[in-house]
Amino acid sequence: MRTAFVIKQIDIAEPLGIMYLSSLLKAEAHDVKLFSASKKNWLSQLRDYRPNIVAYSVISGSHNDYLRINNLIRNDMETFSVFGGPHLTFFPETINQRNIDAICIGEGEQAMVELAASLERGSDISNIRNLWVKDNGSINKNPVRPLIQNLDDLPFPDRELLYGQDKYLRENKMKRFLTNRGCPFNCTYCFNRAYKEIYKGNKIIRWRSVENLIEEISKVKRRYPLELVRFIDDIFILPPVSWLEKFTSLYKREIGLPFVCNLQVKIVTQDKIRLLKEAGCAAVYMAIEAGNDWTRNNLLDRKMTKKEIIRSFNLVHKYNIPVAAENILGLPGGSFDTDMETVELNIKCKVDNPVSTVFQPYPKTKLGEYALKEGYFSGDFDSLGESYFGKSELRFSSKDERRRIENLQKFFGLAVNYPSLLPFIKIITKLPPNKIFNLIHRIWDSYCKRKKIFRVKISLKDYLLGIQRVLRY
Repeated sequence: MRTAFVIKQIDIAEPLGIMYLSSLLKAEAHDVKLFSASKKNWLSQLRDYRPNIVAYSVISGSHNDYLRINNLIRNDMETFSVFGGPHLTFFPETINQRNIDAICIGEGEQAMVELAASLERGSDISNIRNLWVKDNGSINKNPVRPLIQNLDDLPFPDRELLYGQDKYLRENKMKRFLTNRGCPFNCTYCFNRAYKEIYKGNKIIRWRSVENLIEEISKVKRRYPLELVRFIDDIFILPPVSWLEKFTSLYKREIGLPFVCNLQVKIVTQDKIRLLKEAGCAAVYMAIEAGNDWTRNNLLDRKMTKKEIIRSFNLVHKYNIPVAAENILGLPGGSFDTDMETVELNIKCKVDNPVSTVFQPYPKTKLGEYALKEGYFSGDFDSLGESYFGKSELRFSSKDERRRIENLQKFFGLAVNYPSLLPFIKIITKLPPNKIFNLIHRIWDSYCKRKKIFRVKISLKDYLLGIQRVLRY
């Protein structure tokens, strides 16, 4: 059984979800290939491959692009099309679009293996859990199966699926890894709240054993260039301190490389930061999101005070660990002035790499529905892109106000790192958005990441190639 995973383009990060699926399929003797729709002659190469299944992992904002890609493929060849990923999990009604045979809701590993096996045998696929399947004009809507509780049961991601055809990511000295799944928080801008409803009664937060994680990193270290490990879990320090103690001991002995991970203000403690530093933590990401107290705690449901935020940042800095902070501008009911409060809080936290995005009111999130209900958003969800670094689709007090907020996002990092520029930035944000502003943002953010967060030596050629890929996204 030949399965083709098709993606829009290969960017700067490994699609670990697809790579996990590929490992599972190959373990069952299925053939798997990855195709990028941005590459020359990709469609003819796909045709030559003659896939039995064409699969897509889709995030909200990119769904229309994937629908067009799928229609292009189905107009060219006969195959079975299955869509999965976050967008389909929360918008399963997408199956009503033409040329889609099935969609996958939630964790797709077991469902994908069962689908491939059933199609190969020619047996019935209508009752596979996690799948909605078209069947002679009707749609079989199957329930989800329980979440995978023992993550050690999963094979390691199939990195050669990607690295075999993308030299940039193969030779990149930073590689990404997952240690856990699930998040205990219910931020209103995130899908986690809706995900918990789908899997009500399941244990949402799960983590791998330290031994399993170290084994994967060791294998990658032996086979590919690796000088910096990037843990991309929502919150790396979710497991108990005993897990972190064992991780620190084994990671220092077996891996001995710097790493970057994500933290959460509310669960940062001195013991955890001390252990991270001892293990080799080179930098962390930690979200502030909004400087205005009401916005942060009521609108976003973050439930953290400025004092708590500053305390956590100071604690991380105490151990000489650089911090990148995530922030959201252009929130419903917000203004340029409330977003300037976010700038000020980042300055007080002495953020090394200030990261800001423009809020996108995705449906099925509490905040997206709020924006729609309160009239801040028109309801044209197809207007939303997959990037958080572009324009806002919300209504503000005036078009000029929206323009200033969009421009502030481009100068956010400079404003935080060089507060003396604030008077100038407040003036320049009144100008129309333009490509130069976007270029300044991308170059400065890329510089901060390479200089302060992801500190690995790279050639000028690779640095410029990385910027090119970021600009493309």
